[in-house]
Amino acid sequence: LSGHSVLGFIKRRAKEFNDYTLTKTLYCSLVRSILEYASIVWAPYRQVDIYRIESVQKQFLLFALKHLNFSGFILPPYKSRLLLLNMVSLEDRRELFSAMFAFDLIQENISCRNLLDLVEINNNPYNLRRTRFLVQQTFSTDYAQYEPLNNCFHNFNKYSELFAVGISRDTFKNRIL
Repeated sequence: LSGHSVLGFIKRRAKEFNDYTLTKTLYCSLVRSILEYASIVWAPYRQVDIYRIESVQKQFLLFALKHLNFSGFILPPYKSRLLLLNMVSLEDRRELFSAMFAFDLIQENISCRNLLDLVEINNNPYNLRRTRFLVQQTFSTDYAQYEPLNNCFHNFNKYSELFAVGISRDTFKNRIL
């Protein structure tokens, strides 16, 4: 099933209740789990694809916040609507998941020697500029540039200044959020 069809099911069944927390729980457990399943492997990099996935969550927000009577063109921005329900965009969640996957590889929470051998930490002591913590391969095509492991390294490098040796997974995650 696709996220749109499951969201349609929730919208049909949840018309009667006015409790947005219950609707949010249904959405997170039934729809968001479909939209995020194995997202480290298939995460889109083109804006058109990101928008198509994000549109499911935008539809949910309009439904969940229907009691606020948004009408016409008076609609708060997407990020503001997310804050009303204490949610994060799906794109930000995919980025967090991939950064946490790289964190788990570095900390050896994932025991896969083949993947761990691909992790190369940049330890050039003579470079005084801020460098990337993990070495990323460079490719000539976008398709190869955004391959899953390289994308995880890229997302981890965005938050590498928050990383310290021996830091717990939850602490690192909270620092990113």
